[in-house]
Amino acid sequence: MNNNELLSLLKNFLNIEFNESDKRLEDIIKNSIIVMRERIGANIDFLKDLSARLFFLTYCKYVYFGEDQIFFENYKDEYLRLRSIYEAEDANAEDQA
Repeated sequence: MNNNELLSLLKNFLNIEFNESDKRLEDIIKNSIIVMRERIGANIDFLKDLSARLFFLTYCKYVYFGEDQIFFENYKDEYLRLRSIYEAEDANAEDQA
């Protein structure tokens, strides 16, 4: 997964046109990837999975504005949906192995 591409997507999502926030946004992306993967329990490629990408970018937005502590409460249904999708994919992969 290319973090530069995620940076570009996040800047567009947040409507940021300048570069002075790049380091902060890069840190948000790195930490958010870890949080998302741990919470969902899967090694998600946020560039390929479009629904996970929107969920990820929205989480990054919450982090950017210092509201990440309420994100999973506000997006509980989407979080549970993504988690169940990835759990099902893991179960199918284990059955095929």
